[in-house]
Amino acid sequence: MADPTYGTRQDVERNVKALFPNGFSATSVPTDEDVEEKLLAFQARVRQILHVKLGGTLPAADTDAGRVAVDAVVVGTTWWVLSVALASHPEGASLVKRWELQYQDAIRQLRELPEEVTDPATEQVRVRYDDPAARRPARFTDGQLAGTEPIW
Repeated sequence: MADPTYGTRQDVERNVKALFPNGFSATSVPTDEDVEEKLLAFQARVRQILHVKLGGTLPAADTDAGRVAVDAVVVGTTWWVLSVALASHPEGASLVKRWELQYQDAIRQLRELPEEVTDPATEQVRVRYDDPAARRPARFTDGQLAGTEPIW
């Protein structure tokens, strides 16, 4: 089974739409190739943290743990994009710092995940045993359940 994808370039582009209204390109700074490269690097880092934390099982992107992983990858890549794009801007450092803190918080959340993260679909499974031969007759009468007759 292939590793889950935590975040996409489109997720990052949504965060920086004001700076890159047409998305990333071969001529933008950073370029689309640079962004893809960094996105893969952040994904590898997050997978490494999850692999160590969860013992090799990577959660799907649509689970709670997976959403934290997606957030870490997208926020981390956005942080890097803004640090490159706003490197010469006088107020760029304060905006970049906010994204850096969000990334650090997402990584902290990943490291604080419980040791076992289960898939929500697995948690919903119920076992039902419905064998008519195993049914017992009712022990209480309707009157006992209604409170009009004594139970004992």
